[in-house]
Order: sequence, then structure tokens, then C-alpha cells
Amino acid sequence: MKLFVAIVMCVIGPLVCTAEESPNPIPSPREESQPIQNSGANISQETNDPKTLSKSHPSTNFQTSIPVSNQDVQESRNQPSQSSSNGWTWDAMTLLTLALVVVGVTQAFIYHRQARLMREGLEITKRSAEAAQDSADAAKQGAKAAEDGALVARETLRVTQRAYLGIENWRFKNDEAGIPLRIEGTLFNSGATPAEIIGSAFRVYITGELPPPPDYSQILIDPMKPLLIHPRKEHTYSVKLADLLKNATVQDPRMDTIMQLMGTPALTADLLKRVLQGTSPLYLGGCLVYKTVGLCRMLVLFIQYEAALNRFAAIGEAAYNYEIPWTDKE
Repeated sequence: MKLFVAIVMCVIGPLVCTAEESPNPIPSPREESQPIQNSGANISQETNDPKTLSKSHPSTNFQTSIPVSNQDVQESRNQPSQSSSNGWTWDAMTLLTLALVVVGVTQAFIYHRQARLMREGLEITKRSAEAAQDSADAAKQGAKAAEDGALVARETLRVTQRAYLGIENWRFKNDEAGIPLRIEGTLFNSGATPAEIIGSAFRVYITGELPPPPDYSQILIDPMKPLLIHPRKEHTYSVKLADLLKNATVQDPRMDTIMQLMGTPALTADLLKRVLQGTSPLYLGGCLVYKTVGLCRMLVLFIQYEAALNRFAAIGEAAYNYEIPWTDKE
């Protein structure tokens, strides 16, 4: 609005300042003819009188006459007034200038209004874009929340419906002569879905002290024929003692090196005898790898043989008995 007022003042101000009173109109020939005619008659009369001439113009001895005919008078009557023509031209220019001023002011008003409408439209567009962005962010957050909810639901389903394996009642399995051939235990599934065992790894430790927990991430898992364990069902699981002793880790004060025991049946039998008598502690450590509801888990256990009770007992530390996710390294 201030711009509009400024334009109007700049355009109309000079017109107001220059609008002075128009000069008196120039006399027309008609108005001038009568005095000239009368003046001519007087001059004619004065020139016809020798006395008057000699008195008025003592140094000039001639007669002067300005004839004015009726035709000149008629033409002067028919000729348009110059003052009227000049006045009409000034009025037309003034009207034309005022018309241009009105057009310019109107255009300025229209442009100003269009600019305001454009600014308002731009502001509305900006707000719409911001609202759309907010909606997109809300939709993205909703999608992320839905994805997180799906993950939580899937994990909840896995936790509540997956299989849970355990082994207990480890013992020696003897032959008819009473010689131990296997170490076996009772495998059970306390979960809601079957478990499929796909691999295992066990190792015997004959040492005077409890060995440190093995690093099962570095142990090579032996693949096996899949063994399906159904929920609330028990299954006997066993490992051969001869295979375990061939790969045993032995620290016995009466043996110089571990390799002295490997592949020597007499020493193996002597070592087993001392284990059964309780003079050489025996530990069994290993793991089972199984699948359940899209998961792959590793059950880690570590047990010790108690010669006095003729049984195996689990080491009661969390570092020796636990379960972790498992991924095939190959």
C-alpha cells in the first residue's frame, strides 16, 4: 500500500505543481478588425482634411488610407479562434496524461496485489510442503515402529516357541567285561518346537587342575547326520571313549609328554584305570549345534568325572555351561 501511494504522489505531484492559470487568449481577427476599420476611417478623414494633416504631421505631406473590405471581415468571422484551438489541445494532453496516470496506478495496484497473492501462495505452498514433510517423517517413524514391532514379535515368537536343549545324567557306558566304551548322557528338549542337531565337538582333558574354558569359536565342528529331538522327549546321546582318549589333553606328572599316550593301548588302559580310581581327574568339554525356528544355537557344556560317586557332574560356573548363537564359519 505504501508503494501504491508513493507512485500516485510521484505521478500526480508534477501535474499539480505545473497546473497554472492559462494565459489570456490572443485576440481574433474579428476583434481586431473593428478598431482597424474605425482607425482607417479616422485616418481617412484626417488625411482628407489638409489642416488636420498639417497639424498632426507637420513634416509629412501625404495621404494615408487602410482599406478594410467586407470579404476580409467575413473571412475573419469564419476563421476558428486560435485561442480555442490551443485551449482544446492543452485539455486533450491533460486528459491523456491523466488517463496514463490512472492506467499506471491501476497497473501498480494490480501488480502489488498480485505480488501479495504470490507471497501468500508461496507461504501456503511452504506450509503444505512442511506438512507433507512432517507426514512423511511420521510415516517413516510409523514404518520404523512397525518394523521394530515385527522384530519384537518375531523374537518373542522365537523365544516362546523355540527348542531348548539340555544334557544330564552323564555316565560311563561299559561293555560286558566292565570296560568303559562310551560316555553317554540323556538329551532332552524342554521347548515348544523340535530341535535338529547338525554338529558336535567334544574333547577330554586329564589334568590335575580345572582347565580354562575352551574357546569354542576356534573349535572345528564335526558335521553329523541330523538328529531330531522332539519336545518333551528324551534321547540318549553318547561319544566313544577311545576317540576321546586319542585326542585327549593330558597333563600327568608320570608322563613326559602328551604324545606318549597317543596311540599306545597299554598306556591308554593305564591312564583310564587311574581315571576310574580317581587319581587322574578327567574333564569332558564340548558343544552341540542345533537349529530351531530359524535360529542356530550352540549348547556348551563342561563336566567332571567324580570317581567316588561313579558319575559326571557339571562345572557350576557360567563360563563353562551356556548357550550362544552360532554361525557357520565356512
